[in-house]
Amino acid sequence: MPLIGILSPMKISVILAALSFVISAAHEIYQFFEESTDGRTTTRLGLLENKNIPGRYWLQANAQTHDVFYFDESGIVKWGPGEDRGKRLFAHVSGQSSNLGLYFALAQEPDQNSSDFAEFEGPIGKYYLNYGSQAVFKTCNGGIIYITSSQTRCLSLKIKVVFIDTRN
Repeated sequence: MPLIGILSPMKISVILAALSFVISAAHEIYQFFEESTDGRTTTRLGLLENKNIPGRYWLQANAQTHDVFYFDESGIVKWGPGEDRGKRLFAHVSGQSSNLGLYFALAQEPDQNSSDFAEFEGPIGKYYLNYGSQAVFKTCNGGIIYITSSQTRCLSLKIKVVFIDTRN
């Protein structure tokens, strides 16, 4: 009898849920926060759906989503509950060099150096997100995070990366 005939849909669901837990448990989990250039941490960052492009989510000031992230060889991956109903989303970059947006989407599609995201240690044990060698981002259009922006009404910020101890 083929393996698929032995496994019921319920067993497959349980196996997939267990597998997803193992995958997420293998990574260190983080929260992202806005931090002004003078060092004050403000709002937690989360994902909100882009109303113009279905399936894309902007990283922006939004403490209500409770989104958590991890780093892997493809860059940043969002994992856990949120507006996207727990889907695994990958960070992407799009736009012109003077106006690069940061968004998350389901597909692990090739784009402009999405794997260039990393964390780095700042002063006094703080950790920040950087893109390539850039550690300062822009927040524009109601709190949406951009890597670079030529828009006139943007504020500079750092993205503070806070480790979540999931062993408790």
